[in-house]
Amino acid sequence: VNEWEEFGDPHDAAARAAIAAYAPLQRAAGVESFPPCLLRPALRDARTGWWESFKFAAAVRDATGDAATVVVHADDRGHFGPAAGRARAYDAALPVAFLLACGEDALAAAVDAVPADETSDATFT
Repeated sequence: VNEWEEFGDPHDAAARAAIAAYAPLQRAAGVESFPPCLLRPALRDARTGWWESFKFAAAVRDATGDAATVVVHADDRGHFGPAAGRARAYDAALPVAFLLACGEDALAAAVDAVPADETSDATFT
């Protein structure tokens, strides 16, 4: 499947409008505030360009005027990250450390943003 089949032909006006409605850079330009966000581009990722995270971070920073809102941590890994060992533990611990560093309000907001599993009745308080 090529990108035009998946996302729409950008030369078609209706498809271009639909793409712009969910395109991260276009959406970031209009925000006034943004929750703390950790972006983790992988330098060896053949699927997603690492520079896209930096472009998004710059767009959010420009729109909000807050350089601390978006943190970019690029590392030398592939699309799925390290498979095992110490590198895997670090890979799992980094987002947790980021949330804890953001403070209790940010941590609660992150937990509340996770949709409940349809098979679970667990709630977070």
